[in-house]
Amino acid sequence: AVFDGAAENRSFAKLQASIPVSEFIMDVSVAFDTTTKVAMPHPIWGKSYPIFLMSDPPHLIKKVVNALESSNPDNSKTRGLLKLDSTGVKRPLCLKMNEDAWIAFESAGLNSAMGGEGRLKRCKKLTHGHFHKTPFSRMRVPLAAQVLSKTMTHVIDEYCEGDEARTSLFEPLRKLCDLMDDFFDVCNGNRDKNYDNIRRIADSKELGTLHDVMVWFERWRDEVATHEAFGDFSPQDKKDAFLPDACFYDLNSIAKGIFAMSHFYLRKFPNSAIIVQRRLMQDILEHHFSHVRQAAGATSNPDHQQAVRATSAAGTVRFYQGGKVNSSNAPLVISEHAALLKKPKRR
Repeated sequence: AVFDGAAENRSFAKLQASIPVSEFIMDVSVAFDTTTKVAMPHPIWGKSYPIFLMSDPPHLIKKVVNALESSNPDNSKTRGLLKLDSTGVKRPLCLKMNEDAWIAFESAGLNSAMGGEGRLKRCKKLTHGHFHKTPFSRMRVPLAAQVLSKTMTHVIDEYCEGDEARTSLFEPLRKLCDLMDDFFDVCNGNRDKNYDNIRRIADSKELGTLHDVMVWFERWRDEVATHEAFGDFSPQDKKDAFLPDACFYDLNSIAKGIFAMSHFYLRKFPNSAIIVQRRLMQDILEHHFSHVRQAAGATSNPDHQQAVRATSAAGTVRFYQGGKVNSSNAPLVISEHAALLKKPKRR
């Protein structure tokens, strides 16, 4: 079950989720907190087929960027994100720092042969609108994703090149951009970045990335809560130095939810399951449901054959036979799934 960032959806997920990550990963050693509850028992089949409750990745990306914007020095809001660098010094994270790096990156073109008013943009993906938000632009996922992308890390790298003080200042912000870009690519199954559907547990690049993302954010949370560098901070100041609670909850539900769901299905069907994580987004699911309804013949009372066809087209977990999955033969409903859709006997 995938939900957007609305408070009522998050409240429902918190009330219903009762199964922690630890029940799914079993003998696998991880460095993040496994007590987080990410699933609920199915109303009919119980824990045999749990329902995983996850937030929507695009909404999370927007929330992270909004938190950076709220940390800008000229912002009237009180949030001020802070994280320790590798030397234990507190460093700020804000959208204004991204903008400063971008302005310097573009200004370098003024001195080139193509400088002046007619100069070409050096960075095609980033614009003034990425850093100066309006109520409408805050809702645009591409703008948020591009601010937290490898393009932004490249801009920061050039801005900090040869300057140790600036490199240390931007270290946590650069790492945040780098991790969120990888996280979003995993959620999209971006093959251009060598990410794909999740097919195995051992040595999975996708699951490894989700693990590293959660470890980094949990260490940030723990630093703010316990490190001596934040010893003189009030409880409210500590709260403001980290991501908003709703934002961190959404990150947990997505990263740990995909991690736990992958372990569950790839163990239950070790030779016949693939996790199609790019479908775990609200807008994509809504679009996907229209295809499911179409596959069922656009009827509210489908017969057995229509129900099987719609179920085969619907899942975020694909099942296959013979090592091949394509639009003509997959996902096949096999094993226990097939038993759930046995054709009723005629009376």
